[in-house]
Amino acid sequence: VVLNGIKFDEFYPDPDPNLLTEKDNKQAIVIFARKDFRKGLDIALKVLKELAKRHPKDAIVIWAIGENIEISELSIKNFGFVKPDILRKILSSADIFLYPTRHEGLPLFILEAWACGCPILTTTASGIVKDGKDGLVCPIGDTAKLTEAILRLINDTPLRQKLREAGFNSVRNFDLNKAKQNFEMAIIS
Repeated sequence: VVLNGIKFDEFYPDPDPNLLTEKDNKQAIVIFARKDFRKGLDIALKVLKELAKRHPKDAIVIWAIGENIEISELSIKNFGFVKPDILRKILSSADIFLYPTRHEGLPLFILEAWACGCPILTTTASGIVKDGKDGLVCPIGDTAKLTEAILRLINDTPLRQKLREAGFNSVRNFDLNKAKQNFEMAIIS
């Protein structure tokens, strides 16, 4: 097996000054809004609705990549489907990446978020995130635990920083150029 990877010349920390100004000291939570049951958008929306009940609404903003979403209780910025340079800026400017996936192969979106320095909250389906080490991991579909975990991340700046730094270390194992070389060596051998 040759593991896939990402392009480190496309994904790296690159905060966007306009996004940072726009979020205005709020915590920005990124979600991948794809209406594919496997990706868990329905779970993310339940978690965010519960978050709106339990955390000051004016302290967070949701940044949705993909499909447009609406949650009347929350401030949401819909970016649509974006090119890698814009995705890099969004992930680099965000505080948390909520990815409650139900099924993954190798989750490239997590690798991209790690490379941009965005702390991860995901499920056991991700397969690569180590709970408490380089992200927070909850059981698949467990909205209660995901809600508790996102509240923990929102309120614990040192934890977010620890996960950000550990994510940089974890993503080093997923260099697309190295994957290409390994694939070529596997074919030749």
